[in-house]
Amino acid sequence: MSFFTHQFQGVVDRHDYGKMVYHIVFVPEDTASTLPFDQHPRLRVSAEVNDFPVEGAFVPYGDGRYYLHLGKRLLKAVNIGLGDEIEVRFAIADQNAVDVPEKLQTALEENEEARLAWESLTPGKQRGFAYRVGSAKRQETQQKRVAEIFAELLGQ
Repeated sequence: MSFFTHQFQGVVDRHDYGKMVYHIVFVPEDTASTLPFDQHPRLRVSAEVNDFPVEGAFVPYGDGRYYLHLGKRLLKAVNIGLGDEIEVRFAIADQNAVDVPEKLQTALEENEEARLAWESLTPGKQRGFAYRVGSAKRQETQQKRVAEIFAELLGQ
């Protein structure tokens, strides 16, 4: 039995957002109509794109469609680009899950006031902060970002 409960074929498309350009795949209407977007407009999923693991969300496009962002690492790993056909297999993920980087987790455990402020945040806000720390390559940058997050959490 497969972990994935849904699948679809799609084409790598382009999404211009201001000065930024993203690669995306639209969720076909027949698939989208079976998903709980009324409860979760940004539906988090665990997926595979051409057998490459992806954690993300189906995001509203603004015209009634939903898409999945295809990051640069994914594009390079499976050698795909604009206009290529792909296979997406997915399961609906825990909508409240937050993967907290070790450096941030340790800092939260050491500061009760910051931990309580963290726990009062929505999972989406927590994910944003966690991504900010986790996306830093250098330890010094991670530590700097943890300090910035704590300043915000503690209103400093």
